[in-house]
Amino acid sequence: MKYKSFDDARRLANEATGPLAHYIRQHLEIMVEQGYVERTVYVRTYRAADFDRWLEATNIPLTAVDERRVALYHRQRSGHLLRPWRNELRFLRMLLVYLRANGAIPPLPVVSDYPAIDRTIDGFAHHLRHNRGLAAVTIVQYSNYARDLLTDRFGAAQVCLAEITATDVIEHIRRLAPRRSPAMLKTVVTALRSFLRYSLYIGETEPGLIAAVPTVAFWATTPPMPRAITPEHAQQLIAHFSGTSRRELRDRAILLLLARLGLRSGDIVYMKLDDIDWDKGCLRVRGKGRRECFMPMPPDVGEAIATYLRNGRPPSTDRRLFLRLVAPFRGLAVSHSTSSVVKNALAHAGVDAPRRGAHQFRHALAVRMMEQGASLPEIGEVLRHRSPQATAIYARVGLDALRDLVMSWPGEVA
Repeated sequence: MKYKSFDDARRLANEATGPLAHYIRQHLEIMVEQGYVERTVYVRTYRAADFDRWLEATNIPLTAVDERRVALYHRQRSGHLLRPWRNELRFLRMLLVYLRANGAIPPLPVVSDYPAIDRTIDGFAHHLRHNRGLAAVTIVQYSNYARDLLTDRFGAAQVCLAEITATDVIEHIRRLAPRRSPAMLKTVVTALRSFLRYSLYIGETEPGLIAAVPTVAFWATTPPMPRAITPEHAQQLIAHFSGTSRRELRDRAILLLLARLGLRSGDIVYMKLDDIDWDKGCLRVRGKGRRECFMPMPPDVGEAIATYLRNGRPPSTDRRLFLRLVAPFRGLAVSHSTSSVVKNALAHAGVDAPRRGAHQFRHALAVRMMEQGASLPEIGEVLRHRSPQATAIYARVGLDALRDLVMSWPGEVA
């Protein structure tokens, strides 16, 4: 197939007369607005128009369009072709997603082994979102841990929160303990307490059940030394991205934000264009717990962001600062996106860092500040820690530096 222009795609869409005709034209314009290239727009429109002709010829109404019809169409067409169309099923399934989002075809039926648990978890998630105001990632995490408890206790039976006992909760956590680190188990316990508070809020459980959730022994007196990328490796990594491609401009700005300001992955993902104050040279950072603060923007960070905005950021209605590299041009995904940037950057630059994620830059900034004489409260203020215990892990760096100042014990063998 010879790939043609947007106008050729529009011609195909305008010639469609089947049940999908109206939505094919709408979908085409949306793809153009989202920045898809001409080849992709034309191919997807071509596939959709041919599917529309098949629906019209077989007298299938719009409301009957679903995955089964797509599979049947694909089998019939593939039988007449020496080389079946590549990615046809994927394109048509994406069209079904668009049709369902616009209410043109019925939604997919929800298939679950535990529908009663699903209803309970939906209510818990709604409570976390609208009453507690938690972040989307936290809601998913807490919901999954609460679902594990209910599945462990009720399975496919009817859920009755009043029947949950302290023994059920303790035994559930005891079964999880061998498979979880102390830090992860502490998160599980926090999620279960939140779920039991919700159960109390809706009047299904007694107040004493929350107190039955055991605490996790997580010793903070001798915390493990955080593994961080060295300053030399960090500089080598940033210097590697000196090109002018869209990827290099975006990734260089992200790496500089990580290295100079010690931002978390979520801080960068949620950063918006409106968060940059060019006149004052500062950035608004949206941190954990919906807390916001302003941080100074170093000159090299500001220069990298400005270069990305001028030459690397594709046109988009999305107000988030950093966007995907391929259409549709929207903000980076919340989960693991910044860490993926760091992982790929380390591989391309050939840097052997102790870790592959983004958080090591945050540790590296704290270690460097400690070595330069900064106090723990100052480090905690830069890293925006809410608790001194969170900053205490860097005290070990200070103790190691003090060893050179300790006088030798009298009579010690040289």
